[in-house]
Amino acid sequence: MKVLQVGLSGFPQGTAAVNRCIAINKMLVNNGIDVLVINRSAVHENKSGVNVESVGVIDGVRYQYTTPTPYRQGSFVVRRWYKFIGRLNEAILLIKYKKNRKVDLLIYYPNGNFLDLLYYRMISFIIGAPLVTHYVEYRSAHNSRDSQLLKLNDKIFDNYFHLFVDGVIPISIFLENQLIRKKCGSPMIRIPSVFDYSSNTIKNMSKLIETNPYFLYCGSIGYKNAIRLIINSFAGLKDNCYDLYLVLNGNGYFYNEINQLLEKLLIKDRVKIYSGVDYNVLLNFYKNAEALLIPLEDNVRDIARVPQKISEYLASGSPIITNNVGDVKYYFTDQDNALIAISFTEDDYRRKMQFVIDNHQESKEIGLKGYEIGLNHFSISSYSEQFSLFVRNLINK
Repeated sequence: MKVLQVGLSGFPQGTAAVNRCIAINKMLVNNGIDVLVINRSAVHENKSGVNVESVGVIDGVRYQYTTPTPYRQGSFVVRRWYKFIGRLNEAILLIKYKKNRKVDLLIYYPNGNFLDLLYYRMISFIIGAPLVTHYVEYRSAHNSRDSQLLKLNDKIFDNYFHLFVDGVIPISIFLENQLIRKKCGSPMIRIPSVFDYSSNTIKNMSKLIETNPYFLYCGSIGYKNAIRLIINSFAGLKDNCYDLYLVLNGNGYFYNEINQLLEKLLIKDRVKIYSGVDYNVLLNFYKNAEALLIPLEDNVRDIARVPQKISEYLASGSPIITNNVGDVKYYFTDQDNALIAISFTEDDYRRKMQFVIDNHQESKEIGLKGYEIGLNHFSISSYSEQFSLFVRNLINK
């Protein structure tokens, strides 16, 4: 059986989306299903330390770029040309695979563009393969959309995408319920953020060179409210022997605002900002943190998502500090297997951070119980057979 994944570029490095797709595709590979991830866009920065081959294998999952290079070009004209070539080569490759080797299934990771979904629906008809899509966010809830056209696109996607696919992989209970409410007739399998708990990355987690104890947050620079909450909560802690690590992904002016806030609060010397961290180094950061931070707001955007970082955080055995929002309430109990702030406020979040400082041993035990939750509910082994059966049933339908 051959499964092709389309829609997402960035393999084998980068985003939470890439890590999710690696983990989920690995389930299929472990069950004897061949997977090829097709990357049609050049997204990697061509800088020292970044080495991405056009064709390769990551954890048994094969990938291939259809652009002339995986690296993003500086010239606007060249970028547009490479984008066209990438899409053209992808279409040719898909038809070639169908003609010569047979494609059994397309798995689509959406970028949120409804027209893009329709394009892959058309391709799936041409090559005669069912189309399955991930559903990882409720785009209509984004409040950062300035364009009315983008807002309209998001609304159309959330309300109608399920009519154009043969199967759906929702990430959360909220999104699964949305599909049920809309009477989605396609087969579904809910898979939250998952991590391979049997991988060498877990076994290779090690102690860092002696450092100050620290809290850690890893996430997109776009989650501004969460980052502000963490910084302000950290600044109010009674103990100033702890550091704060911010591992931020993305670009933008918000870095300037962060630095200004750190200077204003007189904590700049205790806050370390990282970006582009090697994945194995990042996992060691998780392992050695006193607590891992993942604040969630009580809004539809955060209720609908299950951050990939949750599964990775839990695998480290370090305790997580979060909020009782979305799927969190179904898996975690405060001061048992996680530390859960009552509300998205500095005072409540600071109390949980202070708890870690004041109760070192109990916090470690909470982290170990969190690891067990991860192993049982956020590990690929918990969904591997079920997902492979889901895929085989679609193919044989």
